[in-house]
Amino acid sequence: MAHERAGESLASGRDVIVDDTGSPRFVRDAWRATAAAAGAPFALVWVRIAPELQRRRVLANRTEPARPDVTDAVLAEHAASFEPPETEEPVIVDGARTADASTVAAVVDAIRSR
Repeated sequence: MAHERAGESLASGRDVIVDDTGSPRFVRDAWRATAAAAGAPFALVWVRIAPELQRRRVLANRTEPARPDVTDAVLAEHAASFEPPETEEPVIVDGARTADASTVAAVVDAIRSR
């Protein structure tokens, strides 16, 4: 259903952002196929984050929730199933710099250039 709605939005000329872990490659491939079927460009953004920083952010979010919690079991599952997109030409973002305005601008520029 999500792919179908995204495909309709893309086909109508709207941009779509999928905020997902995309841990296994088949998930990313499905979104890539949805974009291709709609004749839309596809850009993959890979936020590389050190496990220690990720853990600190999850714990901080549990103290002062800014978004829904990600359980330890879900984090472990994603870590175990993660297939790095090294051969998929991702836009790579340093997880320690995601709030930096220049990093955000560089990501936007990289996406627009694709």
